[in-house]
Amino acid sequence: MKSPIILLSLAVLITGGKGDDEEDDDFYARVWEDIDTILRPQLETIYDEPPVRQNLGHVGRLIFHDCGGPDSNGNATSICDGCYDFDNADHNGLQGFITTRFQGIYENFIDNRNYTEDSFSRADFWSTAATIAMQYAQTFDSNGLNAAICNLKFYFGRKDCKVDDENQELGDVPQAIKDNTKVFPQGTGVFETEGVQWFEDNFGWSVQETVAILGAHTLGRMHTSASGFGTDFWVPLWGTLNNDFYVELIRQTFTQTENDKGLFQWESGSFTMLNTDVGMVLDLECSGPTGECTCTSAMTTCTEKSSDTGARKFVEMYAANNKLWLDDFAAVFQKMVVMGYDLEKDELRCLNCMEPTKFFTTEATIVAETETTYDDSHSERATFNIW
Repeated sequence: MKSPIILLSLAVLITGGKGDDEEDDDFYARVWEDIDTILRPQLETIYDEPPVRQNLGHVGRLIFHDCGGPDSNGNATSICDGCYDFDNADHNGLQGFITTRFQGIYENFIDNRNYTEDSFSRADFWSTAATIAMQYAQTFDSNGLNAAICNLKFYFGRKDCKVDDENQELGDVPQAIKDNTKVFPQGTGVFETEGVQWFEDNFGWSVQETVAILGAHTLGRMHTSASGFGTDFWVPLWGTLNNDFYVELIRQTFTQTENDKGLFQWESGSFTMLNTDVGMVLDLECSGPTGECTCTSAMTTCTEKSSDTGARKFVEMYAANNKLWLDDFAAVFQKMVVMGYDLEKDELRCLNCMEPTKFFTTEATIVAETETTYDDSHSERATFNIW
């Protein structure tokens, strides 16, 4: 008589057990369910915190600083790897948010759901949190609820950077020694170098994609302690993802002024723009570390860029059509959060889709959809209390 163990083994061979692919599918299905039903509401609660959902801006800046940035020798190192260098002045203002809020949420989540740092990396957590933030921020403006931003894809499988154990601990967040020399765009520079050239060199993006990503400035405000600029707002209804950045850039008449830190910024009432913003619509000649430009009295003394080509054309297009911008922003944001990974080689797994991402709308389609009047129909604009 055959033993029960042999019979059981035969039964498994005949009926078939779960293969590796099926186990992987089960794991990724569980990850997505945990993200969508557990992590999402937790993060949305954090994003709702006052003043005016400021944590949306923090996480947007965090994912940009995680996924982008060359070293000081000009070598592109853009990859989403879940590491952060506390000694890099370009990251000023993010340390407290990471150590006091995000790290605790991450650790509690993986512990409660029985993940490890290897099975659910910090890099995946940051990218997931940023994706949820973009979707949530858009819900505060009903003009564009059917935009592609609502259906962003969630990719999984990023690897955290390797660190030097002797130098990694500060608030339990690993620091990548290679990140010590990361260099990010400077607001005192001009759009052509600190915008177009930087994004082309490090992300491989076009002028249009660069213009599209800068619309995320609607999520936050400037902080003098972090960048030396501020403390005003880019838009009246900050903490909301919409095309207000482009509308105000066209609508307002800004004057370049010197702030208390000796840096030059463009002001109109309580709104502020930087050289890299204004340089999308005006030809600026600026010099020195302070960013002073030759046409400082007012925007009206500067030469306007052509509306037919280049950055200004895209600014006017996005000012005219909120949904168009949301769709294009979604495509560029999607490219950013998978930076450093080859999707064609399946280096990341899409959790909520089966089809590959279409990263960017063709210019021909965009032009065909463009409206001729500015889309500033955000009903809360006039009465919203920014404090």
